[in-house]
Amino acid sequence: MDGGIPNVTVPPFDMTFRPSKVKEIIGQVLKDKLEGVVYHADNTSLWCREISDEIKHKLKTMGLERYKFVVQVVIGEQKGEGVRMGCRCFWDPKTDNYAEEVFNNESIFAVAAAFGVYLYDPSNDVAQLEDAFPPEILASDWPRLFKDFPLSLKFAIQRQAG
Repeated sequence: MDGGIPNVTVPPFDMTFRPSKVKEIIGQVLKDKLEGVVYHADNTSLWCREISDEIKHKLKTMGLERYKFVVQVVIGEQKGEGVRMGCRCFWDPKTDNYAEEVFNNESIFAVAAAFGVYLYDPSNDVAQLEDAFPPEILASDWPRLFKDFPLSLKFAIQRQAG
């Protein structure tokens, strides 16, 4: 590398978290597990755990290396009332994403969300940065130089430089 900021390791496009594919997986798991099921409060905890575990297992079989998956499932009784859910995340929009799906029948509603967060390799990326910049620049000027870098890598750079 001849000066300048090195490229941070990012996955190729075909190896990124794709919400449309994940949404299909979530929808199929919800349908398989909950179709024809009648709400019973004592069973919802077990159903949520089983559904989230199966979704996570299927996501891992997609071969998305260096991704961490978080799956959240909420099941409630269908009583004709409205329910709203929301979430906020602090992540890298180039690599991280989420997908959600809703399931309803006569007695149950279920919402499942899956989040895919790419894990950068701080040791490799920091080594590239150390080759590109002298330590005194990394120590003093890193916030300005790396303002667009992912948060996990910023922490790694700060730890190495400090």
